[in-house]
Amino acid sequence: MKIVVVGGAGMMGCIAVQDLARSEAASEVVIADRNVTAAREVAGYIASSKISPVEVDVRDHEALVQALRGADCCLNATTIISTWR
Repeated sequence: MKIVVVGGAGMMGCIAVQDLARSEAASEVVIADRNVTAAREVAGYIASSKISPVEVDVRDHEALVQALRGADCCLNATTIISTWR
Protein backbone atom coordinates (compact mmCIF):
# COMPACT_ATOMS: atom_id res chain seq x y z
CA MET A 1 0.00 0.00 0.00
CA LYS A 2 1.37 3.43 -0.99
CA ILE A 3 0.69 6.06 1.68
CA VAL A 4 1.33 9.79 1.24
CA VAL A 5 1.85 11.80 4.42
CA VAL A 6 1.23 15.46 3.59
CA GLY A 7 3.21 17.51 6.08
CA GLY A 8 5.25 14.42 6.86
CA ALA A 9 8.32 16.41 7.91
CA GLY A 10 6.45 18.23 10.67
CA MET A 11 6.20 17.38 14.35
CA MET A 12 3.20 15.07 14.05
CA GLY A 13 3.77 13.90 10.50
CA CYS A 14 7.26 12.52 11.14
CA ILE A 15 5.92 10.30 13.93
CA ALA A 16 3.27 8.94 11.56
CA VAL A 17 5.93 8.33 8.89
CA GLN A 18 8.05 6.42 11.39
CA ASP A 19 5.13 4.19 12.39
CA LEU A 20 4.08 3.63 8.79
CA ALA A 21 7.62 2.70 7.74
CA ARG A 22 7.55 -0.07 10.35
CA SER A 23 4.16 -1.35 9.21
CA GLU A 24 3.98 -4.42 7.00
CA ALA A 25 0.86 -2.96 5.39
CA ALA A 26 2.79 -0.04 3.89
CA SER A 27 4.98 -0.79 0.90
CA GLU A 28 5.79 2.88 0.21
CA VAL A 29 5.59 5.98 2.42
CA VAL A 30 5.87 9.37 0.71
CA ILE A 31 6.81 12.38 2.80
CA ALA A 32 5.09 15.21 0.91
CA ASP A 33 6.21 18.48 2.48
CA ARG A 34 7.02 21.99 1.31
CA ASN A 35 10.27 21.77 3.29
CA VAL A 36 12.02 19.08 1.26
CA THR A 37 15.23 19.51 3.27
CA ALA A 38 13.38 18.55 6.46
CA ALA A 39 11.63 15.71 4.60
CA ARG A 40 15.03 14.34 3.56
CA GLU A 41 16.27 14.64 7.15
CA VAL A 42 13.28 12.67 8.43
CA ALA A 43 13.82 10.02 5.75
CA GLY A 44 17.51 9.80 6.65
CA TYR A 45 16.78 9.50 10.36
CA ILE A 46 14.26 6.70 9.87
CA ALA A 47 16.45 5.04 7.23
CA SER A 48 13.82 2.89 5.57
CA SER A 49 13.87 1.99 1.89
CA LYS A 50 10.08 2.48 1.90
CA ILE A 51 10.36 6.25 2.39
CA SER A 52 10.63 8.82 -0.37
CA PRO A 53 10.57 12.58 0.26
CA VAL A 54 8.97 14.95 -2.27
CA GLU A 55 8.57 18.71 -2.25
CA VAL A 56 4.89 19.67 -2.21
CA ASP A 57 3.18 22.87 -1.16
CA VAL A 58 -0.49 22.05 -0.50
CA ARG A 59 -1.44 25.46 -1.90
CA ASP A 60 -0.19 24.24 -5.30
CA HIS A 61 -3.11 22.12 -6.49
CA GLU A 62 -1.31 20.47 -9.41
CA ALA A 63 1.73 19.53 -7.29
CA LEU A 64 -0.55 18.02 -4.65
CA VAL A 65 -2.49 16.04 -7.25
CA GLN A 66 0.80 14.76 -8.71
CA ALA A 67 2.05 13.67 -5.27
CA LEU A 68 -1.21 11.81 -4.58
CA ARG A 69 -1.29 10.04 -7.93
CA GLY A 70 -1.15 6.28 -7.39
CA ALA A 71 -1.58 6.54 -3.62
CA ASP A 72 -3.86 4.17 -1.75
CA CYS A 73 -4.14 6.45 1.25
CA CYS A 74 -3.33 10.01 2.30
CA LEU A 75 -2.66 11.21 5.82
CA ASN A 76 -2.96 14.98 6.31
CA ALA A 77 -0.50 16.24 8.93
CA THR A 78 -0.43 19.85 7.77
CA THR A 79 -1.27 22.89 9.84
CA ILE A 80 -4.04 25.34 9.05
CA ILE A 81 -2.89 28.09 6.72
CA SER A 82 -5.03 31.09 7.38
CA THR A 83 -5.35 33.87 4.85
CA TRP A 84 -8.46 35.26 6.50
CA ARG A 85 -7.97 38.49 8.41
